[in-house]
Amino acid sequence: MRSVLPSVGAVIAVAALLAWLVLNTANGSDEASGPAPERVGLPSSEGEVPSQDRDLPQSPDGSAQADPSEEGDRIPCREPLKWHVAAVDPRFGMGMDEVERVASRAAALWNGVLARPVLVAEDGLGVAIRLLFDDRQERTLARLEMEAEFQVMDRELEELASELEAARTDWKEARSVYYAQKDAYNARLGNHNREVRRWSQAGGVAGEEIERLQRGEDELARKDEALKAEALRLESWDRQLREQAAFLARRVEDRNDRAAVVEEAFPPIPVESGSYRKTLVEDPDGATRVVREMRVYRFDDQGDLARVLTHEFGHALGLTHAASPDAVMSPEYGASALTGEEPSIHSEDRSLLGERCAESL
Repeated sequence: MRSVLPSVGAVIAVAALLAWLVLNTANGSDEASGPAPERVGLPSSEGEVPSQDRDLPQSPDGSAQADPSEEGDRIPCREPLKWHVAAVDPRFGMGMDEVERVASRAAALWNGVLARPVLVAEDGLGVAIRLLFDDRQERTLARLEMEAEFQVMDRELEELASELEAARTDWKEARSVYYAQKDAYNARLGNHNREVRRWSQAGGVAGEEIERLQRGEDELARKDEALKAEALRLESWDRQLREQAAFLARRVEDRNDRAAVVEEAFPPIPVESGSYRKTLVEDPDGATRVVREMRVYRFDDQGDLARVLTHEFGHALGLTHAASPDAVMSPEYGASALTGEEPSIHSEDRSLLGERCAESL
C-alpha cells in the first residue's frame, strides 16, 4: 500500500484531546460530553505493485517474437547496461531532462553497490525509459488532490485542537486560583465569625473593635461578591469550552464522513507502477537483437518516481523480487516508502545483485 490519507497525527491529536475532555467531565460541569469519533483510516487509491509487465510489446514491423524471459540481463555485471529517456508524456508535468535527473539518481544507487558503474546513461542507446500516461496516473492525481484537501483539513483540526487545549489549560489555572482564593476567604470568614461570637458571649463589643470588625465584614462581603462573579465567569468559560469541543467533535465527524466517501471512491486495488520489457526483433538481414524498454505508468512525486525507476532498473540488471518489504526490489511498498523517504538500497537488494553478478562473471 502506497500511503494513507496524510496527517494521521493531526486527527489522532484531535481525538486524544476530545477523549481527554470526556474523561475529565465531572457531573457535566467541566468537559465536553460525548465520545470522540474515531478516525477512519483511508487507503490510497492504489496498492502499488511495481512489478514486471507480462504484456511484452511487438517489434515495429510486427515480425518480432516476444522473449518470455523476465530474468533481466546478465551482461551488466561484465559491462555497464546503457539507458536513456525516450519519451515522457507532458501530462506528468515533467520534462525529459527532469526525468533523466531522477533516473540518474536511481541508477547511482545500483552503481554504488559494486563501487563501479553497472548502469550508464547514453543518448539513444540501451534501455529506453518511457513515461506513459493513462487512467492509472489519472486516478493517482485524483487521489493526490484529495490528499491535499485532507492535509489542509487536518491542519485546521490540529490548530483548533491546540487552541482548545491551550484555552482549557488557562481555564484550569484560573479555576485553581479561584479555589485558592475561596479557601482563603472561607478561612478569614471563619476567623471573623468566631471573633464576633466571642465578643457576643463576653457581653458586647468595644467601640473601636466594632469599627474594625465592621471593616472586616465589609471586606469579606466585597470578596464574596468578587468570588461569585469569578465563579460565574469560570462557569461561562467552561460552557464555551464545552461548546467548542462539541464543535470540534462535529468537524472530526464530518471529516471522517468525507473520508469514508473517499475510501469508497479509491479502493485499495493493486495497480502496476512500472515494468521492464524485452522484445526480440528480427532485422531485415535475419539477425536477431533484443530491444529493452522500461515503462512507468504512475507515481506520486519525484521520490516515488525514483523508487519505481530503481525497482525497474533492478529488473533490467536481472534481479528478482525481494522478500523484505523495505527492499527496493520488493513488489510492494514498505514502511520507508510510506514515510516519503527517498529510495535506498537494502541489504537484500545488495545480496540479490551480488548473487546475480557472481553467477554471471
